[in-house]
Amino acid sequence: MTQFNVTFTGTGGPSTFDTFSIDLSHTVSSGQTYAVNPRSDLATSFVNGARMAFIFTQFGQQNLTANSIQAAAVQLSLWDLSLNNHVPTFFAMDADGSYSSGDENVFEVLLGANPNASQIAALTNQYLQSSMGAVTQGAWLDASPAGSDPNRGQSMLQPVPEPASAILIVTGLLAVAYASRGSRKDAKTQRRKGGGLRRSDS
Repeated sequence: MTQFNVTFTGTGGPSTFDTFSIDLSHTVSSGQTYAVNPRSDLATSFVNGARMAFIFTQFGQQNLTANSIQAAAVQLSLWDLSLNNHVPTFFAMDADGSYSSGDENVFEVLLGANPNASQIAALTNQYLQSSMGAVTQGAWLDASPAGSDPNRGQSMLQPVPEPASAILIVTGLLAVAYASRGSRKDAKTQRRKGGGLRRSDS
């Protein structure tokens, strides 16, 4: 679970900002450059798009390098909401020790022995609940122009929309503090180090 620092080069010149992934189907690595399509239709492109925009605007645009718990909670909230096959309203521990928003077959998180697991889960739950009913508009960087390869790069949220296609450079990955201590994530989702994560498109 990671906050990204990226440089976006559009028609108005380069801009660097902190952001989060909204793409569980592809991977990205530090220093990677790939084509993106800037879009201002987050609220209508995703079933929970307005809620995603709300969480990013309220809790995720600042540099969270010094707040790994908040960074993890924002990322988990956004990933959960990015899946168009359910509408999460809460986030909590399941009977098997994993965490989900009630449908483990859609989105399940394994935080292992992370000492901050309960705090991350509580904050994720808070963000999901506070976003209910949001009508926030948002922008995103659609990575589909980079192709369909699993390693093409990920779609990201964008603070300010741009009018034309451009290039995204991932200048750094601001990983949460426990990322290097967890187990490797499920290959179907992320291939960066961190707590386990599973999701389903069914």
